[in-house]
Amino acid sequence: MMRWSVEGCASFSNPMCTKRILGPAYCAFRATSTLLAGLLVLASSVAAQQPAPEGESYRQGVTLLKKADWKGAAAEFDRAISLDPGNANAYVGLGIAQSKLNENPRAVDAFRKALSMEPNNPQTHYLLGRALADSQRAPDAIEELEAALKLKPDYEDARLALALEWQEVGEGKRAVSEYQAVLKANSQSAEAHHGMGVYYAGNGDLTQAIQEDRKAIALK
Repeated sequence: MMRWSVEGCASFSNPMCTKRILGPAYCAFRATSTLLAGLLVLASSVAAQQPAPEGESYRQGVTLLKKADWKGAAAEFDRAISLDPGNANAYVGLGIAQSKLNENPRAVDAFRKALSMEPNNPQTHYLLGRALADSQRAPDAIEELEAALKLKPDYEDARLALALEWQEVGEGKRAVSEYQAVLKANSQSAEAHHGMGVYYAGNGDLTQAIQEDRKAIALK
């Protein structure tokens, strides 16, 4: 189990400290489970509207994502795309699979292709932002995450990811603003409390940092 403690950071002023601690619970879980739920809902309706085999390939891709078979899922989504190049959802699924395979440039390309067909999809902007962040392209990630929030202001995952990227580029106050926005809407966000704790620790306010850290631990 992950230890939610600001004491786990060697350098509180290092924005990557937050990413190292949040990474396992935040990046891996939210970038797949949250979006997988949506994809599973979409799968049956999309497949039902499409003749075999493209609908079946898409459905198989979603099933394999759920089983964490990233290579198998990527292959099925590639097949679905070859049969129906206009299937934006298949590109999203492919992007998720490529992200899990650490093929971030390919994931970025897949998400951008999906957005070329559905430019107002906040989830795809979020996923593209995460892929760009994983590619160490923080300014580009910020642009996509802000686009997601413009389309869906209450998108908590996107706001938490944006806070991390603001910390990545040394904009601690902007990160705090995003964490505070999350907590205003959801006071039970362990990620936001922890991010605040790391920020306070980095600024030498260990008392406040420990308070936020304890809130995060209690919520996890």
